[in-house]
Amino acid sequence: MLGDIQKGRLDMACGRFRMTADRAHILTFTYPTQFEVNQVYLITDPQKSEDNRLVSLSITILVVSIVFFILRVIEFRSTKGNESIYTVNFSCIQNSISQVLLSTFNLEIHVKNKSTFFAFHLFSAIWLLAWFHVFIDFYTSELSGMMVVSDKKQMPFEDFYGLIEQLRKGTYRLFTPSSDRIPECPQEIPPSKCISMFSEILAKHPPEYGDVTQLNDRDFVASQKVPLVGFGWYPAQRISSKFSIWTQELFHSDVLLIRDFPVCPAAYIVRPTFPYLDELNKMIIKILPAFS
Repeated sequence: MLGDIQKGRLDMACGRFRMTADRAHILTFTYPTQFEVNQVYLITDPQKSEDNRLVSLSITILVVSIVFFILRVIEFRSTKGNESIYTVNFSCIQNSISQVLLSTFNLEIHVKNKSTFFAFHLFSAIWLLAWFHVFIDFYTSELSGMMVVSDKKQMPFEDFYGLIEQLRKGTYRLFTPSSDRIPECPQEIPPSKCISMFSEILAKHPPEYGDVTQLNDRDFVASQKVPLVGFGWYPAQRISSKFSIWTQELFHSDVLLIRDFPVCPAAYIVRPTFPYLDELNKMIIKILPAFS
């Protein structure tokens, strides 16, 4: 196809083409603006990520509440030095619960004419920061279809070479829509070597064919003797972290996404003497929303 464009048999082609130094001299490449694409790998989380998120949220709420109660105990001790510790703790818990329940109001409690506004403001700040983080993660994941996961999470592999190692060992099987669709290789691996490498692996460990959304079907995943790994190419704007939970179709998802190297985005390639380059650029700008 590139040769046909160079010789003038074709005016234009659209596809995922790499712009190399030698091609830049003979062809005109037009990439959609700010459209960076990363290769990603999708696996089913064996630890049931939704349960882990619930535990993490519960721990966050518990820790924040305990910190608040400890601060209130210290403050009430300083204002009620002559009373027993049991009375102080009871007053602390009673007032803490009241402040939590009424935290939407401008509440101020005075003990012996001394304000406890400091502890209330400190608790409110910690509480709001914690929930702000939770809500931001939730809404951004709903918009992008990806929820951020800590980079410290243990994964079976983290990049292309880790994927190849798992496929060669047979601990994971490639999950692909069709026999002619395989992952991209990094630029340091020539295309011919990339194809032969995957041909060798898939001859020994045949792939499973199907749609990647099936990785979120627990019955389908349970029916597989060997765990499956899917792959795809996603816009970089959607994947802000190394690891994510794929929530595009179902928020309570068990599918983990591993981000890898950037690959070529969709590109329009035209012959240098193409007479309608300005019109083409205007058309590309108009259809940019379709790419995202």
